[in-house]
Amino acid sequence: MKIWIDARKISNFSDKSNFIKFLINFLNKKDTKNNYIIYSNSLFKADNLNKNFEIKKVKSDFSGLWQIKFWNLLKADKLDLVLFFDYDKPLFYNKKYLAFPWWLEDLFFPWDNFKSTFSKTKYNLLTQIYLDRAEKVFVFNNEMKQDLNDKLNLKEDKIIVFNPPLFKYANKSLDINTKLKHWIANDYFLTNWDWATNNNLERIIKVIWEINNSKSKQNIDLIISWNKASSNIELRDFVVRNNLQNCIHFVWDINPNEEESYYKKSIWYIYSSIYDLYPFSLSKAINYNTFILASDNDVVKNIFWNRINYFNSLSDLEMKNILLKQIKTPKQADYKWIYEDNYKKFEEDIVRLIKNF
Repeated sequence: MKIWIDARKISNFSDKSNFIKFLINFLNKKDTKNNYIIYSNSLFKADNLNKNFEIKKVKSDFSGLWQIKFWNLLKADKLDLVLFFDYDKPLFYNKKYLAFPWWLEDLFFPWDNFKSTFSKTKYNLLTQIYLDRAEKVFVFNNEMKQDLNDKLNLKEDKIIVFNPPLFKYANKSLDINTKLKHWIANDYFLTNWDWATNNNLERIIKVIWEINNSKSKQNIDLIISWNKASSNIELRDFVVRNNLQNCIHFVWDINPNEEESYYKKSIWYIYSSIYDLYPFSLSKAINYNTFILASDNDVVKNIFWNRINYFNSLSDLEMKNILLKQIKTPKQADYKWIYEDNYKKFEEDIVRLIKNF
């Protein structure tokens, strides 16, 4: 069987790109019977692929002309099955394919990325078509399955829960003084969430201000690493207007060689999302054994149970009290168990995925 893997939008930093790379790596280990064609851009790098894997460079475009060219390319390659990770497949492609939907936040928090009702409606329609026409839809948890069923009325027997990995990193590490580099006088929390409504970042910033201005005489800083959050004018204006420049630090994307210092020298990593399809962004905190403070959503609880600390992300007072308590009792975590459990489930699901081919 000839199987195409859609890796046209591979990038250097995204969770989706990491997931696709991990999936290809595991298929390379587990499946020697099927033949794979990886359509990708120039950023995709793969070593030690078996002879049944072929890489073709293809640009990513969604114009009408490219739709036709891409459809003809797929037709010419006579593919038996396609794995799509986004709705921007050729609109009229009607051969067998499996869907791995990504970024469902746009279905539930649409105004972060859409400027108009038209763009929102277009996205919803294309997502509906993408999932309706798929042979099977692979999701990352039961919550995601229920959300798609409720929002898009997908049949439950079409949706398969598929456990993704929390990623391992093997970056060469430089020991740097993060406080000196950013003129930080206090201990600091770290977060690297993008600027979006469901990420609750503004509430976290307000709570940091309340802690620093409370009678507790505790002072704490917050490092925010992520290009979109750091370049968001509204967010930076909010920090300046409230005179928070001395305790809120924007550091853009952290250099991979310096990541370990940022994580290990923070006292806690804050995960504040109120909705997420899967907490991929916790991978680095886990990799560097930084203790996690997470919002109490079911997706995170069903992975970590009582092994990390939680807070009510909709209550400023509870969040403030939890953060104050953790400032006084910093911890060092050990997440070896998550890799053992997580990767075992992922391997089992790869075998199950191959059976669906």
